[in-house]
Amino acid sequence: MGLRDVYPNFRREEVPKLVRGLNYRLPQKRATTQIYLAVMETEAWFLGEYRHLKKLSGKLTPRYIESRLGFNPQTDNMEERDRPAEDMKKVYRLVGHDYTKKRDKLNSVVRKLDFNYFTHGLADRMPSLGAFVNGLERFLQEDL
Repeated sequence: MGLRDVYPNFRREEVPKLVRGLNYRLPQKRATTQIYLAVMETEAWFLGEYRHLKKLSGKLTPRYIESRLGFNPQTDNMEERDRPAEDMKKVYRLVGHDYTKKRDKLNSVVRKLDFNYFTHGLADRMPSLGAFVNGLERFLQEDL
């Protein structure tokens, strides 16, 4: 299984073609090989799992974020955001923190995620996350 962001190398309109191209003629040996896309970036998924933001700071409620930044991670589809990583930076800056794509920062975010909501509630609302979660579940079932 592979996972990559759409942005910055591709535009939203190119997603269907990109999915077909990435998975065209991939070797299918012992396990099915599949590459998944995070539309536009994996940070869209992190923003969609808005509950973890309160672990960073109690101020980071969806309503507070909407009043300051103009989007609501609880009610808006974060996959429709063009630059989710930039949005994450802006959210973190609201409470004096920095967000980067460095491994330690990403690990810190992932540790805060509510994975039950991420894989069952949010995956139903975000198509690229849903495809990835379903693919991961199929992959793990094949391995059993």
